[in-house]
Amino acid sequence: MTITQESAQAQRTKAVLYKPIDLSDFERRKDQIATELLTAATSTGFWHIVGHGIPQEDIDAAFALGGSFFDLPASAKQATRFIPRDYVGWRSLSELEAMSGTRNWEWYSVAYDGPKTDPRADSVWPAEKDLPGFKPRSLAFARQCHEVATRMVSALEQALKVEQGYFVKMLDLQQGNNPSILAWNTYPPKPATAIAQGKEFRLHAHADTDFLTLVFQRPGEPGLEVSPGRSTLADERLGKDLTGAWNGVPSDAGNVWYPMDPVENAITINIGDVFMRITDDILKSTYHRVRTPAPNDHEGERRTIAYFAWPNRDAIIQGPQKKYAAISAADLLASEGNAYAARKDDETWKEVAYRAQHENPYHTRKHESVARSPIPAN
Repeated sequence: MTITQESAQAQRTKAVLYKPIDLSDFERRKDQIATELLTAATSTGFWHIVGHGIPQEDIDAAFALGGSFFDLPASAKQATRFIPRDYVGWRSLSELEAMSGTRNWEWYSVAYDGPKTDPRADSVWPAEKDLPGFKPRSLAFARQCHEVATRMVSALEQALKVEQGYFVKMLDLQQGNNPSILAWNTYPPKPATAIAQGKEFRLHAHADTDFLTLVFQRPGEPGLEVSPGRSTLADERLGKDLTGAWNGVPSDAGNVWYPMDPVENAITINIGDVFMRITDDILKSTYHRVRTPAPNDHEGERRTIAYFAWPNRDAIIQGPQKKYAAISAADLLASEGNAYAARKDDETWKEVAYRAQHENPYHTRKHESVARSPIPAN
């Protein structure tokens, strides 16, 4: 399918993906905002927001903060090594290369309540002597992100006609057991010609496991692609892991991938598996990936920040129709991290996720999403 022959469905998808939703004057405009969010969340599962209230200087400072961590010597970062069950800590280029077979990505993440299941609880934070003030500054930015996420969840509650506060209470930071994650990603400079003519990916196609995700991208650093609607076909060679985390990898046949490039002053948003599960698939947790530079793209370093808004650990995730088995947020989070750990030495995973499926990563294939009706009121 060429650009000139795109379907009416593709045009509708692009209209949702690329027209930012304005959150400004939130309380007065909540009805309108709720309607727009529901349209995006039930169709593409991905959208941009503006008018979110986080000053650009705070976003720039958060990028600089993450950069200061990545610039530390490996010996200092090694002390913060990744804890799979809690999905926090540092994943080095070499560690991620062991998982993917490609040396394209480095990660560091922190959480509100810290890891509760690992004796190295404080070790995910860099030493104060290495990065003075890193922890309070990180948590301050995370709180700003959490407030934006909570507003959107509140609006979606209203649009879905569920009991007021039903979802929002699961995000209550005052309970002291919220594992929401602030993560920094860095992708080293990679000219397209250096990575199999652009046929490998910086980050494999996947869906997030949280309520919803806020992604901060820097202008001029594209690469994020989405396959809207989560009716995307999964590759049968992998299937599901553990309790449903890492729900396979989308096959290369029958799926459309749309670029989700940075938009000035906007945050990119996507629905995660928690919201999909708790609404019995009405909201769409959408596959997305990060490609290597296309011809004429920025070939330098790419950095992003992601905020994964999670329910409190004791929240039970199940929709009214019980389409998915009940599971606590803590167990769902652990299943995600444990699935990651299990994949590190899985050669089939590497082949499917990072190499075999990507014969032409810039090709758009036919795909139609499925409309769903609103969730019944609780």
